[in-house]
Amino acid sequence: MFGLPTEIITMLLSTVGSAYIRMKADTQKDLADERLARAGAVKSARAFQNPQASWMRKFITMSFIGMAYFILLAPLFSLPTVVPVEVTTGFLFWKETVTEYVTLNGMVTPEYLPHAIMSVVGFYFGNSMAKR
Repeated sequence: MFGLPTEIITMLLSTVGSAYIRMKADTQKDLADERLARAGAVKSARAFQNPQASWMRKFITMSFIGMAYFILLAPLFSLPTVVPVEVTTGFLFWKETVTEYVTLNGMVTPEYLPHAIMSVVGFYFGNSMAKR
């Protein structure tokens, strides 16, 4: 598309999308702030920011980061990677597709990984572009 690699297109789309989402979120936050100021409920809204909720958010984030690191760093510790491979056998109308699991040693990069990384980078830069 336009002679650009798909990773760059993924990053550009996620950057623009993230900036748009950030601007919409800021608009909604402004509306919410107005409503809270009028209602005098600022103290009750801050009551939801307790250490337990903060700890849970950190735990969830670190769990996802740990899963990603395990996938990326497993080959460095000589852990084999098992990948599903679909094998089709037969002729004309008599075909059979079987999923076999092949064990690979060494570095294995999933096909979606560059797109996922570029999406995360794009969301980060899109959020930072739209900050006030």
